[in-house]
Amino acid sequence: MSGWILRLAGTLLALCAGYGWGATRVEQACRHTRALDELARVLDFIRAAILYREMDSGEILRQLHAEMPLSWLPGSGEMLCALRPPPVLPQAQYAVFAECFSGLGRCSTRETVRRLDYCLARCAEFQSCAKQEEEKAKKLYRQAGLCLGALAVLFLL
Repeated sequence: MSGWILRLAGTLLALCAGYGWGATRVEQACRHTRALDELARVLDFIRAAILYREMDSGEILRQLHAEMPLSWLPGSGEMLCALRPPPVLPQAQYAVFAECFSGLGRCSTRETVRRLDYCLARCAEFQSCAKQEEEKAKKLYRQAGLCLGALAVLFLL
């Protein structure tokens, strides 16, 4: 009787571990999509503040913090070049946006807007890919995790 209970517990543990792996992958995909959405809003806000309202860096940052209190935005500072992209982005995407942010406020308004336009276009591309990956993750990874757990059970028995 106790051998049967141990096998059942092992089976449930393997299935839960597989499902947990799948759920983790779904959450990572959701965080990536959410970070890109936040980044697009920030870039659009900065672009509008520079182009239409002709605000200086300090005022842009103060309003940005007031309107979008995002956890990845720095707490203080007066320079737009101090901004960094969300740390959950993959390294290649992070590098694209870090390069854009490093030049903000250090060049002419026209060049700054051009940089922001480029980053917004890249962000839209990344968002499209991330949303596709998130949808795939939602459809596939949880079930794949359960299947892997079941496969592990078969190998253990």
